[in-house]
Amino acid sequence: MQSQDRGSAQVGVLVAELLGFACATTLVGFAFADGVVTARRELEGGVKGVAKLRLPAVVTCQLGLNIPRYPTLPNIMKAKKKEILAVPVAELLQEEAVAATARFYPPEKKGGGVVLEGEVGNLVEQLCGILKEKTTVLR
Repeated sequence: MQSQDRGSAQVGVLVAELLGFACATTLVGFAFADGVVTARRELEGGVKGVAKLRLPAVVTCQLGLNIPRYPTLPNIMKAKKKEILAVPVAELLQEEAVAATARFYPPEKKGGGVVLEGEVGNLVEQLCGILKEKTTVLR
């Protein structure tokens, strides 16, 4: 549900839109049968909703949807002996990009800041003057 998009829950929806897949967000439970995901959703005010989606689909889940399984010591020891498959990057880059950046607009550079120098008393007066003139911090 949340990631580096400041918690606005847009990543899953955006990925679904770019891929052209169906999307359901904030799942608190789900079931899968015959190529259809039955998603139980949490809506505003604690209301629950149910949505059915055909695959392929993108879903985002709420925390606590599953109970994590922790590895046992014997399984940890077995994992140490497993062979790790290395895939060359060239094999991964054979697919065409689904989305492309058409334009990029870097943020505009704002004017340089003011450098205040001098005695502390004068600095306080200069700073208060700037705050009164250019902001609404002081009046």
